[in-house]
Amino acid sequence: MFRNLTALKHLCLWILILACKRITTVSSPAASTFVARGCARTKIKVEKFIFTWTIEKFSIWYKDMNDLREQLISPIFSSDGDNKVKWHLTLIIVKEQSLALYLNFSPLSEASTVKAKFKFSIVNAKGEEENVRASTRVCRFRETQMLWGYDDFISTDILLREVKRFLPNDELTIVCEIEEVNIVNISDESTRIRSKMIEDELSKDIGNLFVNENCSDVTLAVGQHELKAHKSILSARSAVFAAMFEHDMVENMLNRVVITDIDHEVLKEMLNFMYTGKTPNLNKMAQGLLAAADKYAIEGLKLICEEALSVNLTPENAVEMLILADLHSAGQLEAQTTAFIKTSHTFTLGTPSTFMNVHEDSLLKGNHELLFGDKLVITCMIDEQYIVNSAEHLIVGKYEEDEDKLSLDLGNLLENEKFSDVTLAVDGHEIRPHKNILAARSRVFAAMFEREMEERQLNRVVIADVKHIVLKEMLTYIYTGKVSDLNTIALDLLAAADKYAIESLKILCENALFVNPTVENAAESLIRTDLHKAHKLKAKIITFIKA
Repeated sequence: MFRNLTALKHLCLWILILACKRITTVSSPAASTFVARGCARTKIKVEKFIFTWTIEKFSIWYKDMNDLREQLISPIFSSDGDNKVKWHLTLIIVKEQSLALYLNFSPLSEASTVKAKFKFSIVNAKGEEENVRASTRVCRFRETQMLWGYDDFISTDILLREVKRFLPNDELTIVCEIEEVNIVNISDESTRIRSKMIEDELSKDIGNLFVNENCSDVTLAVGQHELKAHKSILSARSAVFAAMFEHDMVENMLNRVVITDIDHEVLKEMLNFMYTGKTPNLNKMAQGLLAAADKYAIEGLKLICEEALSVNLTPENAVEMLILADLHSAGQLEAQTTAFIKTSHTFTLGTPSTFMNVHEDSLLKGNHELLFGDKLVITCMIDEQYIVNSAEHLIVGKYEEDEDKLSLDLGNLLENEKFSDVTLAVDGHEIRPHKNILAARSRVFAAMFEREMEERQLNRVVIADVKHIVLKEMLTYIYTGKVSDLNTIALDLLAAADKYAIESLKILCENALFVNPTVENAAESLIRTDLHKAHKLKAKIITFIKA
């Protein structure tokens, strides 16, 4: 009876489509013509980026170097999350009368052309922006026009007359604000760009595995504490753990790892990073985390720790940081610390004697206090001036990079099937994923593996109503948050996402179908949206049909 009602309902939907479209059949030698319709949105997308450049000991460059003076070039910085668009600033003195400031499109950029507006300003002693100069139109940066700016950004007379105002602590601070302008087709964007919501959801779901300890299969013991974890995720994120669990080591056989040289809180933070790509307590324990990341070969965490320690260098901790960097092969931290010691402060290992005028006669009379074994030792100290760029990076940017690394590592885990503990059988194919990840990302899989169901006991799930290619794409999304072939299989993927309660994937499919409804897919889409309770998409398609 149910099947008959469903069939009747679908028949009514077809009738609705035909009625709304008012399609008529006309006898004619020519073939019937159907006008396909599509819809998309184009928007002007403006992305803002702010770069702050502080030039220390500005007076040395301006006054003391004179003919040796070079143009000042800022560190290279990127204005986009993909690090494809790169810039630097150039500061030049023009005829000793004014400072010229230019925004340069770096030849290291992967992009060939960028359209952008820009604004320069100086931060005064009160922290306020002054001397604001802004482009009045969008400028095109490309190979034939690499820079835009001002030959007369600020008069040197004004700058030197207002030293306390513009040069507090002998520092000139320049702010550059860039507004990149892009024309974006939403229909294209939906197939390429993964939203931040999906990235955060992946991080949160996998992080919950660590918090609630579901499906854990290994214990990490440190002191009196025990932390439950998952071999598959530890191995995906650390080559050291992978080697430990892939071979017949005692840790693998006992499912227990005793850790003696890492503090409990540091280990917990390291594991949190491995599961989520985030380190909320980084500033408190950067040194301990650096050592742990080095020991377990977690490069993303190691780089974040180096960044955090580099931006907090002081005369008191610089030597300690240099030793730490050498101990853990932290090249970036070592380079930053060495530059800091050379340029920012004076470090002396011994105190030279006070300079004295010594007459030749006095020196040669006999045993002078400056002669040791008939040797005169002269110490010459040279105060060498360097121009060093020390770029300050936002640590949050590193978090985003490693959230993407989390996606990559989990994707590799699905592909290589290491530590898999369940088999999904579909259309004569077998895929071997991991119960813990499936359960973390799908309520349906969670219920299946947490209760005494046949699938849990046999470690095998037979899937009859999802195609192999669709299941494979759904699993890719579960592990990575990405779908590579969304437009082709959006309808089938919508059904699979609904069946396994993967809401974010369901929304992604709805959005893809929402953008480009056509006469060819309207009928089937309407039926599927009704079956899978995709209400917004259903309303959109009905509106399209009526148009």
